[in-house]
Amino acid sequence: MGNKQFNMPTPLRVSLHKQSLPSQAKITRKRKRSLSFLLLLLLSLFLTIITPHSFPGSARERDPRGSASVTITILQTAQTLNEQGRQQLEQGDAEAALNTWKQAELAYQKAKDENGVIGSKLNQSQALQALGRYQQAKQLLTQLQEAIKNQSDSELKATVYRSLGDVLRVNGELKQSEGILEESLKLAQSLNATPAVVATQLSLGNTAFAQVKRAQAVNAPQTAEEETKKAVNFYRYVIEQATSTQIKLQAKLNLLNLLVETNQQSEAEKVWPEVRDAVSQLSPSVFAIASRINLARSLLKLNPRNEAIPSLLTLAIAQAKTLATRSLESYAVGYLGQFYELNQQPQQAINLTETALKLAQANQFFDIAYQWQWQLGKLYNNTGNKTAAIASYTEAVKTLEYLRKNLVALNPEGQFSFRDEVEPVYRQLVDLLLQSEPSQENLQQAIKQIDALQLAEIENFLGCDLSKLVVINQVPDPKAAIIYPIVLDQRLAVILQLPEKVLEYHEIAIDKNQVHNAIAELKEYLNAPNRRDEVIQKAQIFYQWIFKPIEPTIGSRKDIETLVFVLDGDLRNIPMTILHDGQNYLFEKYPTAVAPQLEIFAPKPLEKSLKLFIGGVGQPQTIEGIFYDRIRYFDQELNQIKTQASASETLVNDNFTLANIQQRLESENFSAIHIKTHGVFSSDPDGTFIVAYNQLVKGKDLANIIQLSRQSESQTIELLVLSACYTAQGDNRAILGLAGIAVRAGARSTISTLWEARDAANTELMAKFYQELSKPNMTRAKALQLSQKSLFEQYKAPNVWAPYVLVGNWL
Repeated sequence: MGNKQFNMPTPLRVSLHKQSLPSQAKITRKRKRSLSFLLLLLLSLFLTIITPHSFPGSARERDPRGSASVTITILQTAQTLNEQGRQQLEQGDAEAALNTWKQAELAYQKAKDENGVIGSKLNQSQALQALGRYQQAKQLLTQLQEAIKNQSDSELKATVYRSLGDVLRVNGELKQSEGILEESLKLAQSLNATPAVVATQLSLGNTAFAQVKRAQAVNAPQTAEEETKKAVNFYRYVIEQATSTQIKLQAKLNLLNLLVETNQQSEAEKVWPEVRDAVSQLSPSVFAIASRINLARSLLKLNPRNEAIPSLLTLAIAQAKTLATRSLESYAVGYLGQFYELNQQPQQAINLTETALKLAQANQFFDIAYQWQWQLGKLYNNTGNKTAAIASYTEAVKTLEYLRKNLVALNPEGQFSFRDEVEPVYRQLVDLLLQSEPSQENLQQAIKQIDALQLAEIENFLGCDLSKLVVINQVPDPKAAIIYPIVLDQRLAVILQLPEKVLEYHEIAIDKNQVHNAIAELKEYLNAPNRRDEVIQKAQIFYQWIFKPIEPTIGSRKDIETLVFVLDGDLRNIPMTILHDGQNYLFEKYPTAVAPQLEIFAPKPLEKSLKLFIGGVGQPQTIEGIFYDRIRYFDQELNQIKTQASASETLVNDNFTLANIQQRLESENFSAIHIKTHGVFSSDPDGTFIVAYNQLVKGKDLANIIQLSRQSESQTIELLVLSACYTAQGDNRAILGLAGIAVRAGARSTISTLWEARDAANTELMAKFYQELSKPNMTRAKALQLSQKSLFEQYKAPNVWAPYVLVGNWL
């Protein structure tokens, strides 16, 4: 197609402007419209509105003549309300739809139509999801499931189970989603209810697709491949068996999206013409508009020069205008702008993107607006307007932060696209701020954005807003240097923050893939015994990259005692203690700590001796088909620690259950917790757990009971030590699992390992750590450094002494 210039519709010319974000109290009804619902549409996760009378057993079927005219009138009113709610939701007014379906529920209750009541509640759950109230939707459907689980099998029961499985998926509970959907499928199959079987297969495909995204995010290619095959099979089944045109098209759109996301280009090229033909047969409707946008979005990733893209989006814009669906109009216009951006027509792209942004802002669709602010930032940067680019990126970041703090909930499924649709906004802004000898102001802004990104990552992991947990007035440490190594596309930037807040900047021109590969090689050597020479060789490279440029400044300061690293990306996979100058490791000179977000982990010294909770499991056991071996030095470690710290009776082996942990924590005012058991930390909440007796305890659940057991707001868990646990391999956000547990538990700092530690050496280190920590004026970072030095004297191999990491408060 060469340099062909595409014809485009003449857009409304809109000047770029900032729009102040409203406070929560000022959010209008327009803002309450169905933001996340429309995003779900774009992902082809279309909502199925339940018509209660379609199920056997309704009041009308039981009494076709009507025992009383009043009952008939009430049922007619209920059915009218049901249809009205459907129309309101389709038009994007989910708040109105929710209220209408609540009225329908009351009408069905008056008519004593149980199925009508259930159907109305199912519909309410759809409206709740459209409003971002995912936990409320889950609660409503869980109650419904509990209420009908003992009823005889029916298609309505299968529908309740399927709806619950769908809402569990969007809550990020993928294993639970799969389990309940499989129950729904068995029910539907036992009833020979083909439409229900097909609908559940589609839901299972969507859950498998979500598993693919999660596996990609945590660098688990084998799992991603397995889940991709499952999703493809589910979607192809639906395409072959569905009699509903809408469900068949949903499956085709989702299949195409899956093939594009998993880089199966040749297969996607075979599928998209078939999808285009199906979309072309649709009459104007919200479903038709969303389907066209969905297809265009996939094609933009598959082949951005495909001439079908502007045709699809132009028709979507026209239909969205006719139906007054402003959010979908904004999406269609914005993606058309993206089409021109990718085809080197920047001015047309800017015009369209500004129009899309105005549509989103005018209707307070801020979850759409940030995408066009981001797109404008890229366009301005590409055309050399750095000032406008920084302004647009800054507005995009402000909008993202507003959404996190003010929406009831963003779609938790979004966590699987965090690295693609949220993280790059921050990174690209930081890249712009650090160009051309950045000023102190730009350096401060870059640090602010990196801190904001790390906070967003932890919030994304936890699925909650941490604004109430953040310590606003940080306690400065006059003896610490804060080091920010930042991995950008074409360079590694290092910002040094000294106690008096003066910032120093250095950068090395290097491709991020080269940094990534060097980290992977070093991590591989660190995990293996007898690779000391290779470790030292690679560790010297990182010393040159990260520490050598700032060494003269730090070395000239006799007051600097601790190095605190705010690590970025894959750098979180390696301990900074390992950096080597050719003669010594960094930990031999300085205590070190990792602080994922300084405001959360504000430094504060220990005020008194620790009162320690000690527990864990050392005996072998098999849980969920996985064997967890005996921890040989289990008793020895716990006994030695008891002699070094003020500790209660240990809670071990068959007594180490979630219920017993909670009871023990509530019974005494502990200030530190030491748990020795198998465990793994990951950026996948489902993959973050510790092993209790005969059960796996999710990190979130452990943290919750620790937090809830605190006897007062003033009680603080100063230290959480998770011995024999380690971070998931290959997951560059795995440290977030550790930080996330600490934040949710209210712990100031946490100690664990980046890979599996040797048990004997681990026992020695832990005993030494508590011995050192009990000394006057001893900091946590210094105590860990001295403990590692003690190991280093015995074991020179880095895989023995180097895995330990202190996350959070270092004082």
